[in-house]
Amino acid sequence: MKNNRVHQMLLVVSLFAGASVWPAVGALAGSVTVVADFNGGNTDTLVDAYPGMAGDGWANGWVVASRDGGELSATVVEGGTPLMADGGNYLTTTITTTADNGQATIGRSYAAGIDVSKDHAIHFKYRIEEYLPTNFTDALDAYKIFDYSSVRSSTTSSLPWLITGYAGDGFLVPQDWLVYDGNYDNTATEIDTGIQLQQGVVYDFQIGISASTRTWDVRIENDITHAVYNSLDLNPDGLGFKGNWTTVGGTLNFNARTNDTADQRQFSIDGLVISQTGVPTVPGDTDGDDDVDSDDATVLATYWGANVGQGGFAMGDFNGDEVVNAVDAAILAANWGYGVTEGSTAVPEPSTIVLLAVGLALLAIGRRR
Repeated sequence: MKNNRVHQMLLVVSLFAGASVWPAVGALAGSVTVVADFNGGNTDTLVDAYPGMAGDGWANGWVVASRDGGELSATVVEGGTPLMADGGNYLTTTITTTADNGQATIGRSYAAGIDVSKDHAIHFKYRIEEYLPTNFTDALDAYKIFDYSSVRSSTTSSLPWLITGYAGDGFLVPQDWLVYDGNYDNTATEIDTGIQLQQGVVYDFQIGISASTRTWDVRIENDITHAVYNSLDLNPDGLGFKGNWTTVGGTLNFNARTNDTADQRQFSIDGLVISQTGVPTVPGDTDGDDDVDSDDATVLATYWGANVGQGGFAMGDFNGDEVVNAVDAAILAANWGYGVTEGSTAVPEPSTIVLLAVGLALLAIGRRR
């Protein structure tokens, strides 16, 4: 194995020597998507499954967190009553409790494929499965969707964004979806969307994250009545984050709470797509600092020969074939020095830096033996 890698890396040196055949490419408008359609069913050996595994932009498989006696079970349904118009699998979740006021969350981080410090969009389908008039009657009964840096068993006052649906009894409007216009200090104004919680309705959620302004917006549509709430109609500048976050956490959390042991919350999700478009992407620029330099060569050396999956640009997979190899090294060489301004630290020639990359990679291999 070691000799094979050395052979490959020596091949890279020859590619760098002829790097002029690779045209230098300027900044491109990149597009990245991270998707969960649950096509893989119920397994931990595929990415698009439950519980799934890391890959394709997801930092991990689906994670469950609970508290106060809350218990969560989830399964991918094949057939059933799909949430998507074109059919397909979906994830259905049931939350019960062994004590009063138990709650649980199922969530997943998309931060491995999306740069959470930049603008991006979140889209998913959501359906409540329980018959609400029976048990969804206490002020503590709730469905919640929110962002955080990890999967949380419950919400906190310090969140980037939050969507809730309460049973009522003292809340703004019983059984409506509520959103929050935050003040960046763990407080927020509660906004009634006018979109009622109903069993069997597929809700289409579209959430926009504006990283530069630390704001978010949301559009919710009822697929039966086609009633729509769009936060931009009344808040064209966006909704503020609740907590003092410089950016979102990049982990989607789907939570539900039940007030006693006789209750259970049930919901299904499908069609999750987190997308990021129009992000400047310089071929060879792994760290997004708009230049191609020794930092990027070091990253390429670190992941040399690795199968990095989809969305591996930040690990050196510049051509999107999911492997960091000689082709990526040649792309880096062709764009070597892009964005490096005069007065910056002297930048070596491509042939010099590839030797550095080879040395780093060989060092890494030696340490793993």
